[in-house]
This record gives sequence, structure tokens and C-alpha cells, in this order.
Amino acid sequence: MAPMTQPNTTDRQTRIDSIGMDLVVALDYPHDTLDEAIETGDDQLVAIVQCTEAVVFYTEELHAPSRLQQFLSPAESGQVAAYIASLGENPARSEQWMEPRHGYITRGGRKAAAGWNAEQARAALQAADERAAESGLSENITDCFEILRVFLGYLDLLHAPTGFTEVLTPAERTEVAAFVTDMLGS
Repeated sequence: MAPMTQPNTTDRQTRIDSIGMDLVVALDYPHDTLDEAIETGDDQLVAIVQCTEAVVFYTEELHAPSRLQQFLSPAESGQVAAYIASLGENPARSEQWMEPRHGYITRGGRKAAAGWNAEQARAALQAADERAAESGLSENITDCFEILRVFLGYLDLLHAPTGFTEVLTPAERTEVAAFVTDMLGS
């Protein structure tokens, strides 16, 4: 599948406007917030923040080798979605997990190295939605909730038409990243 002409880069989102955060800041934000989440003693908050980091890292892998500095335009996302769809079904995906860039063990015993799949990421977002209105949560934690929402929404675009329902294998992530690099002429 040949990439189409590169759309204007102004069509690419570089900020998460809902929290006024540049995308490049959002990439490290979950990791930078993790200690604060751990200090709460709330394993669910820790898991949500760790899942956010895993989702961000997975998204970055789809854009490697460069650091993700902007989301692809809608037209570019459509091209990536078509490319991912062209990979067909792969039973190996059922065993794939997203992992955070940095591993931690929560007090609840969940090991971050076990990672998260798409279903668990959706459950983490649902938990974040349920907790978002709680008083006493720091802005850093609630910003992580929004980062998770935005990145899962972006992954839905990249995995259209079904949305983000399964984690691609490492080889497939490498293929997608090569496609994105070629498409962008980087």
C-alpha cells in the first residue's frame, strides 16, 4: 500500500487541549506522576497511571524511531488504519501486552511487567471516569486520566474501523512504525 501525499502538518495535533498540555510533555507525564500515585496507597490509581504509561509507550512504538511529537492528521491516521487492517488477523495478538516504559510493582501485587491489553486499558479508563469527580485527587492524577482517554481515542483511529481491540505484536508494531516513517518521509 503506497502512502498518499503528506498532508499539511498543521492538521496534526501537538497538544492535549482539554488539559492544556503539549503532547511531548504528556509522553513522560504518567511516569512522572507514578510516585505521587504510589504515595496515595491506592492501588487502583497506581494501576490507572501505569496503564496510561503503557498506552503512551505503545503509541510511541507505532511512531518509532522518532519520539512522538504530534498525532497524525485524520488523513494520515486513516492510512495507518488501512495499513493495520491489511495486516489481517493474527492469533498471536491475543498474547500481546502493552507495558510501561518503567516497571513497578504495586502494593496490590499487580506486576507492571504483566502489562495491559486493550480490554484492560478500557477498564482502566472506565475506572478513571468513575473516579474523575472524586474530591482530593490531584490535578496530576486527573491529567493522567485525560491522557489515557486521549491516547486510547487516538489508538481507536489508528485501529479503525474496529477501534483498538488488540495489541499488535512487536513485529507488527515495527512494520507499522516503518510505514509511518515512510509515509511522513522521515
